[in-house]
Amino acid sequence: HKNLFAPKTKKPRVIATLQDDDPEVTWEDQQRINSYGRLDQRMMELDDSIKAAKKSVQENEDAAQDIEGLLDDDACKIKIGEVYVQVSNDDAEDFVRDKQKEAKENLESLLAKKSKLVTEMETLKVILKGKYGNKINLDSKGEDEDHLVPEEKARR
Repeated sequence: HKNLFAPKTKKPRVIATLQDDDPEVTWEDQQRINSYGRLDQRMMELDDSIKAAKKSVQENEDAAQDIEGLLDDDACKIKIGEVYVQVSNDDAEDFVRDKQKEAKENLESLLAKKSKLVTEMETLKVILKGKYGNKINLDSKGEDEDHLVPEEKARR
């Protein structure tokens, strides 16, 4: 048998070239990179929790306004677990006020955690960018690129 086709030769693939000016990734730097990735993941989860907490605060504010607008004194039912209980408007207002206070405290707690995470991530980013410059990609995996901005600055 005669070979009709020339055998395929595999060209060596160059995946990455190391230049002389590329700094070596040390074990400590790899730990920093891994830590940054974990913090970024936690930040995205925290952003989701903050969004839910803001929605809860808004819903409680809406409920308080709805109760104030009621004409009938005993028109309120509050949900406790799976059961709706008929209560006076005053009791419903107290219930909503308590829920609103809890929701605001939860939101403040989440924002404080976010602020702490932002500080940790920025510290790691400065260290890693200082050593590797543009050769390291520390951009967020999330769609919301300004999740690294603390809420106080984002609102301005």
